Amino acid sequence: MAASFAPAAFSYLGSRIAPERRPLSITVLTSSFLASAVIGQVAAQTITSSLDWRWFFWLGAVALVLTAVAIRLVFLPDLPQAGASGNPVAALARLFLRVPALVLLVATLMILGPMIALYTAIGSSGLTGGNALLALRASALPALIWAPFGNRWLSRFAPHRRLIAALIIAGIAAAAVALLPGSVIGTGIAMFIVAGAAAVSAPAMIQTITGYAPEQRGSLTALYTCFLFLGASIAPSLVSAASLPATAITAGAASLAGAGLVMLTRIRFTK
Repeated sequence: MAASFAPAAFSYLGSRIAPERRPLSITVLTSSFLASAVIGQVAAQTITSSLDWRWFFWLGAVALVLTAVAIRLVFLPDLPQAGASGNPVAALARLFLRVPALVLLVATLMILGPMIALYTAIGSSGLTGGNALLALRASALPALIWAPFGNRWLSRFAPHRRLIAALIIAGIAAAAVALLPGSVIGTGIAMFIVAGAAAVSAPAMIQTITGYAPEQRGSLTALYTCFLFLGASIAPSLVSAASLPATAITAGAASLAGAGLVMLTRIRFTK
């Protein structure tokens, strides 16, 4: 059910927000997704440190219900739509045949995956714990929500240029964690940069990928969110037995590989 929210939210913005405001609205929405990764960790650690772990799920259920009520109160009525035509599975299959879109979907795995992998490795490495770990996680929040405030400056650059630069910066910062063994402050600074780069690359990716098939923006948005959160979901299991330096090197390489894939689409498939 959580996976169905993002495509619906993007679809709502696409139909209800004026075209000139859509880039900013997409950036704000994407930043909220990224911020939830930190807020969720901080909330879980805070609640479970003073209450039984079951309380986190009870409070989460209440929060979801209140959010559903708020959405119902503020959202505009649905627009009239013509009946759906064609086979949706066939439509998705056609998208996978578009090589640039497929390559960018693979690169989307590298946006959240490396960041979540690093946070997982930091938590299990013993580098820090308790309140220090809580502070380290919370310190990334400003980096994850800065993009909407810098949107006017960021919009001066084409989406693919922002995307490539952000992935390269994330790769370098992630790899730097391996060079800072035992340094909580150094690791915190590197993770702040990784998080800030993710805040730029996530909205830039959706703008880049939909540019290859604007007539199928809705389907591509759904696939984009699927691959974005798929990367975040599989990353923790991939680093469960790896050390923090090994995870940092791998995460950095993954981000740089993502930048390479975006460059490939520009070299091979730009008209």
